[in-house]
Formats: sequence, structure tokens, C-alpha cells
Amino acid sequence: MGAAAAALIAGMSGIASPASAATTPGVNLDLSWTGTTNVYDKSPIKYTFTVTNTGRVSAKTTTLQWKYQEPVQPKAPTDGGYVNLRATAPKGAKCSVDTKKHIATCQLGALAPGATTKVTWTGTADMKGNLPRGLDGSYVMNVQSTPTDTATNNNSFTGGWGISEPR
Repeated sequence: MGAAAAALIAGMSGIASPASAATTPGVNLDLSWTGTTNVYDKSPIKYTFTVTNTGRVSAKTTTLQWKYQEPVQPKAPTDGGYVNLRATAPKGAKCSVDTKKHIATCQLGALAPGATTKVTWTGTADMKGNLPRGLDGSYVMNVQSTPTDTATNNNSFTGGWGISEPR
């Protein structure tokens, strides 16, 4: 499945129009991603986030944040979801995972006009015994900078994910 199809299935929002990027005089961070939203229990997961500064001013700091598990419905939050997350990031980036809050963060540093950087998160899907129904949740991804990006229509995505029992 292509990224465009996955974006539609996941119910994502926040895709920028080319016109808005071309007219932004300051920093304009464009966030995109590839990855799977529906996986089997105990299978590997992989998400790659790409941040591009399409503005005319350098971002002195760039922070990517992925809230990868919002409260699970209809059950209360569990320790299931995406576990054992690891980041592959550019040299100098500082990435961390808060396993209690289910938030992955990368401090990416400066990003010049026209520059692109990528962060790939890998891990494992884990239903934590939520059989046979499976486990569902939602996620929020966003990118921020200093100076502040004022064209925020391309800085975040929201969507859902699901983990099901292998067939």
C-alpha cells in the first residue's frame, strides 16, 4: 500500500498545499511519513518521518514528537501497542521515548531552507493479551521549530492504528 493510500485509510489530516509552502517568508516545516497502521501481534513496525524546511529562514531548533498511543478504545489504556521503540536519526539528533506517556521525541537541531531530515522509528506491535478483539488506538505527530513556524497547516498528522491476531 502506498503512503497516499495509507494516509487516507488512517484518516490523516494536515497535508499542505504547494501554494502555502512557496509563499511562507519564515520557517515552514513540512512533515510527512510512511509506515503501516494495521499490523499483526508481535510483528515489527516501522515509521519514517520526513521533515523539510520549505520556508526561506533556517529553523534554529527542530523538534519532532510522536504521541503513538492515545487511550485505547473501548478498554482503558494498557501497556500494549507499540513497544521496544528505537530511533534511527541523523548524527547529532537526540531521540528519546517516554514509555509511560507513549511519546517519542527527537530534537533534530537546525534545519536550513530547502533541507530535509528523516527519523525512522522501529519496534514491535504488542496486543498484551487483548485477544481476540485486538488493540486499537490513535496517534498524533507534530513538528515544531524556533523561530516558530507560522504556516502550521503542514506540521501535524492524526490517525489511528490497529493490532490484530495473526491469521
